[in-house]
Amino acid sequence: SNIDWHLWKSHLDGQQRQITKFKGSALGPAMLANGRELVITLSKDGNPDLYLLDLDGRVQKRLTTKRGINIGPSPSPDGKHVCFASDRLGNLHIFMLNVETGDAERLTRVGTLNDSCAWNPSEDQVLFSGMDADREFDVFSMDSRGNNMERLTYDAKNNESPSWSPDGKLVVFSSRREGKNRLYVMK
Repeated sequence: SNIDWHLWKSHLDGQQRQITKFKGSALGPAMLANGRELVITLSKDGNPDLYLLDLDGRVQKRLTTKRGINIGPSPSPDGKHVCFASDRLGNLHIFMLNVETGDAERLTRVGTLNDSCAWNPSEDQVLFSGMDADREFDVFSMDSRGNNMERLTYDAKNNESPSWSPDGKLVVFSSRREGKNRLYVMK
């Protein structure tokens, strides 16, 4: 049996309301800096594609239409671009999408599994996790054109799901370096 996943809005007073009711799943929501819209993966039309929604779950725009999965969106600080992971060309890679035109450009050119991008809130820097030759994930950074790539973690047992602190100075990520999945922070 298929289980559909939906997005809910929770208020600080404890009230909750389901805001997506589409067939299929709603995964990986990411809020735009304007606080009024979010980008999310919906599989309502069969293929996991990115959509722009308002805070009541109404579709404002379908952002991707290519074959393959399109997941893990992270909007730029100005809301004009979204980085995301897609296997549209075979392996899972990070792409940059122009929200207005729908054009997407592949940013990562190495590795076979690149996922979990996160855009720095104040600089032109994007984090992602990528599988290395040792079949473990490490955290990398690059600019929004896919240049100036830098490896931030080394050989420490699956460093995944990186995210920025609100000021863009620290990185939080999950790692199994001590045997269990735990959260770690680095500069």
